[in-house]
Amino acid sequence: MLRDAIIAAYEENCPLKRRSESDVKWWNADLQKLRRRARCTLNRAKKIKSLEASEEAKAAQREYRKATKKARRQSWRKFLGELNSIPEVARLKKILAKEGPSSTGAFLKPDGSFTTSWEEEMTTLLDKHFPGCEIMGAGDAGEGVPLVAEHRDWDTASRIITPARVRWALDSFEPFKSPEEDGLFPALLQHGAEELVAPLTKNFRSCIATGYIPLLWRRTRVVFIPKPGRLDYNLPGAFRPICLTSFLLKAVERYIKEGALKLHPLHQGQFAHLPGKSVNAALHSLVHRLEEARARQNMAAGLFLDIEGAFNYISVEAIERAAERHGVDPTIRRWLRNMLSSRRLTICRGGSHSGGESNQGQSTRGSHFAPAMEPGCG
Repeated sequence: MLRDAIIAAYEENCPLKRRSESDVKWWNADLQKLRRRARCTLNRAKKIKSLEASEEAKAAQREYRKATKKARRQSWRKFLGELNSIPEVARLKKILAKEGPSSTGAFLKPDGSFTTSWEEEMTTLLDKHFPGCEIMGAGDAGEGVPLVAEHRDWDTASRIITPARVRWALDSFEPFKSPEEDGLFPALLQHGAEELVAPLTKNFRSCIATGYIPLLWRRTRVVFIPKPGRLDYNLPGAFRPICLTSFLLKAVERYIKEGALKLHPLHQGQFAHLPGKSVNAALHSLVHRLEEARARQNMAAGLFLDIEGAFNYISVEAIERAAERHGVDPTIRRWLRNMLSSRRLTICRGGSHSGGESNQGQSTRGSHFAPAMEPGCG
């Protein structure tokens, strides 16, 4: 009901509009005058058919074209000068890329044969990236039963779920990230926060206390994108799954993760799934150690391990044990376990779809909280 109310309010107050010429960033009043003059002189030249009128029309058109190119160039330079963040640059790179988005094709199956249908392709991808995932039909809902909450569970939920933290969690998202099946992108929640924080706080507290995951939150839309630089894209491992989950679920996850890791931080050698750390930070740390050893004229030995499918094969039990070591409350651990083990995965392309439910206690990929709770996964 809350989701439907948000969507209805958005559609009622923000109707779709057709973009007009005035929305073009580089268009201005001077160009409007030059275009009007060029058309008038051209029509006059066609009417009187004189050499003088023809030359005047050509000069007006050249002036209009020259001004148009100049306005476009200045607008483009201004746009580039305003690019201040990595997401904006990444979006620009995607727009300017020569190749379109790569689509999945026939995959090599474990028995050595190739897939021959959409269903086989998606089953192969799910088995590779979400091991233990049970294939479900399109009509399977996976209702589940809410657990009974005790007084201690309600106390825990009230302590960690506060209106201020809910507002912080909503504001921490990029406004126009792609929504999941519920259609709620962060801007809707952020602009309506004044009315939404109170009901969301009650909703989140109830979910935490009972350990129940609403059906809309369980739905995870999966998109597979090719990994760059691979020689063979017939292998399912050459694609990376991108999981789109409800932003309401992410809001609960976000400050649970921040609170737990703030009190019991991960090892300083952990670089994955942590704010302010990345692959570049890991490489810088490695190079610094090597340069330090070289400056002291010492030997440096390195051991590099590539664990295939590290996030794919982390079990829910391992996540729960790691959460316990980091001092996560039992109520939160129960909610985390239910969230990871009852997700419904859906892959859509055109009119076809394939899906499964991760109720096997495996495949924690797609959770923003789970990987960071297991030290050493980076």
